[in-house]
Amino acid sequence: MPIINMAIADSDNKYLKRLVNNLIEIDKQLNISSFSEKSSFIRYLSERNNHLHILLFSEDMLSDEIDKHHADLKMMLTDGIGGTNRQYKALNKYRRADELLNEILVEYSEATGSVENLKISENGSRVIGVYSPVGGSGKTTLSLATAAMLASAGRKVLYLNFEGVSSVDRVFNGTSNHTMSEVFLAAKTSKSNVGLKVIQCCETHYDTGIDFVRAPECAAEYSEMTAGELKKIAEQTKEIGQYDDIIIDMNSGYNDDIFELLEVCTRILVPFKNTYTALNKMECFADEIQKMQKLDAIEKKLILIENCSPSISNDGFGALSVKMSIGEDAVLRNVNNIFYSNSREISSKLGSILL
Repeated sequence: MPIINMAIADSDNKYLKRLVNNLIEIDKQLNISSFSEKSSFIRYLSERNNHLHILLFSEDMLSDEIDKHHADLKMMLTDGIGGTNRQYKALNKYRRADELLNEILVEYSEATGSVENLKISENGSRVIGVYSPVGGSGKTTLSLATAAMLASAGRKVLYLNFEGVSSVDRVFNGTSNHTMSEVFLAAKTSKSNVGLKVIQCCETHYDTGIDFVRAPECAAEYSEMTAGELKKIAEQTKEIGQYDDIIIDMNSGYNDDIFELLEVCTRILVPFKNTYTALNKMECFADEIQKMQKLDAIEKKLILIENCSPSISNDGFGALSVKMSIGEDAVLRNVNNIFYSNSREISSKLGSILL
């Protein structure tokens, strides 16, 4: 990861020292020069020959030298309300240092076209799709349980909901002004890095540390997305490598669109219940994979899970074998409890195949 030369100017000396210490503790690749005196800041800019990567300053530190000095990214530190100067993008400084740094690095990546400083994984993120051809199989609760289990293990996790109707806002209680509507628009723009847009639109669930993006402004926007566009979102977010794991809660169905997205996934969890209708749909799913000649591409990724069952009662469907079962548990009956109930069985079984 390359070194980033950053200068920060803020007249609040206590805030400045605390911010610099926190940023350096989070990212050792930051080379930070800090200034609480405007005269020292102006002299630094006027005497510096090589350009800065990132320049941050409070409104009372504004000067002509900022305009003259070349930096890849210039942002004005504000109290969250916004400054009177509209020349520079405002950055709310009163937040956790990790959230602040993440926004800075995303803006820097967008300005330079490089995502190297965002990566935590050189090989990109692992994408775990949670999919089922069977409605009411517990797909969303399994998605959230998986995300919570991985986050509790210390992994950096992003949850994305690609269902037609999303319950993400009800579960996560998001407050950001950003939504999946922005991500969908970026996916339709050929020159846009939609992975960066996903990261820009993320917020973090306080209790679990899971990152997520709020549902789109209108549920009908999902139907306007092509398989290629959804695949683009998954692929470009994966390539940035800012997350250890990306959990994608997928829509039901078995057609070319679904399989195009499944091919991006590293692992695919497929829950089903032991009911007559569900078992018939799983048989159809297995047949469809054979007919569409998709078995070789996804067979090794598939993890079939018999949900709400103490043990595996179905060996498999066609060439697809059932890998595990999850007993009926109150945590899976109520999605609202998923983050606040400890199911050792779920954590143990999912952990054995994903950690």
